[in-house]
Amino acid sequence: MMTEIPNHRITPERVTTLTDGHVFVFGSNLAGRHGAGAAKLACDRFGAEYGVGQGPTGRCYAIPTKDRQIRTLSLNQIADYVKAFASHAVETDGTFLVTEIGCGLAGYEPHHIAPMFDWTIDQENIHLPLRFWEFLLKQTR
Repeated sequence: MMTEIPNHRITPERVTTLTDGHVFVFGSNLAGRHGAGAAKLACDRFGAEYGVGQGPTGRCYAIPTKDRQIRTLSLNQIADYVKAFASHAVETDGTFLVTEIGCGLAGYEPHHIAPMFDWTIDQENIHLPLRFWEFLLKQTR
């Protein structure tokens, strides 16, 4: 059981470049309109395709937190998309840099979203934001 935050697995607050093998994981909308926040960064810098709102795109992986009409999805709906990401991430080579999905324009807080990533604690190729780690490790104590 992990008791300390693994510093080598913290996603930087602002990702500006990706090294070989790194994948940028961002919150998106199902319409794939990457107009703001981490989604815009994914589109502008890391090849996320406009119109692709879920799954692998460019050097990224999109996890929907909003629907096609840009309304916030429920936590249960987001959790389903995180499960799809989990299946992809454990079967794919690469290091996944998860951003604070759902904690910007979708309006959720880290304590809402972080539990969806509890499966990543021992998954070396998944990096999480510091606030997700803080929540997850507090829950395991």
